[in-house]
Amino acid sequence: MQLLRALPVIVFASALLVGTTSLASAFTSPLNKAFLDSSRILKVDTTLCSTRPGSELSRREMFSIATSLTTLATTSSIARADDTSTDANERILIRGKVSLKSDDGFPEDTTSSALYITARPNKPDNVPKAILDGSNGKPPPVLAARIPNPQFPFEFSLSTADLTLEGASKLESAVNVYWFEGQDLIISARWDTDGVASTRDPTDLVGRSQYVASKGDGVMLQIGGRGLTGKLITGKAKK
Repeated sequence: MQLLRALPVIVFASALLVGTTSLASAFTSPLNKAFLDSSRILKVDTTLCSTRPGSELSRREMFSIATSLTTLATTSSIARADDTSTDANERILIRGKVSLKSDDGFPEDTTSSALYITARPNKPDNVPKAILDGSNGKPPPVLAARIPNPQFPFEFSLSTADLTLEGASKLESAVNVYWFEGQDLIISARWDTDGVASTRDPTDLVGRSQYVASKGDGVMLQIGGRGLTGKLITGKAKK
């Protein structure tokens, strides 16, 4: 009888919950624990009422049940909205593929290796002066990504999640457009033997290609050895 009196409140709060998020998403979302906690609260409230035969649900008990459900509905909605906005804001800017020129000399153990991919304007003309001054007059990387121990050929994408500090500035005249968009970019790839970006090793594999903005096609890169001069330089630097 007590639960029948609380039924309108539960139905109303449940409607808010269903309208905001489904039970399936609640169990699979990061709010799974919150959902289970709220379920326990509801169970405790109804259990307390059922153990008092002849008594009626108080306003406080009814309010507690409704609050448990509506709070869950609200927080679930906010969390899902935040996840959606994060995914929606991430935008792929460049796609491409990295392949090996040759498998000769490729080490068997690549556990610690990593592939570094960067993109930078091909000339300094269109780089904002403030950014150019901070990079000693050279176009700085605007996108950079690290991929641990990739398998080749490797398809990659550079998105807004890979923006560098220099690349993160937006045009004042446009909404959500970065200053380098629409420019041709040099795409560089380096397979680093030890996976440490600051080191250079004679066995590293390198390559570069150009992204032509007017075409918007995917970039094809082939990486290979540095050559005799490059190996000598990196070998000395490593010592």
